[in-house]
Amino acid sequence: MNAPPNMPATDENQYVSTGHLPSSGQVTAMVARAYAQFGSNTEVENSQVYPALARVPSSLFGVCVVATSGMV
Repeated sequence: MNAPPNMPATDENQYVSTGHLPSSGQVTAMVARAYAQFGSNTEVENSQVYPALARVPSSLFGVCVVATSGMV
């Protein structure tokens, strides 16, 4: 997986997808890091692809992480 824009590539975020999620602690840390970096971004608009998401206040931050096995 490549590092997201504005996030420097490090050994920590460079790994090959195996179809399995990292440990729950690692996933929690990555989500917390993403929130810290992007949670206050108000420069974008909500996606219009899914009408339910288009109606969500843009001040909210959410993510759902699911493995290819269906583990949430």
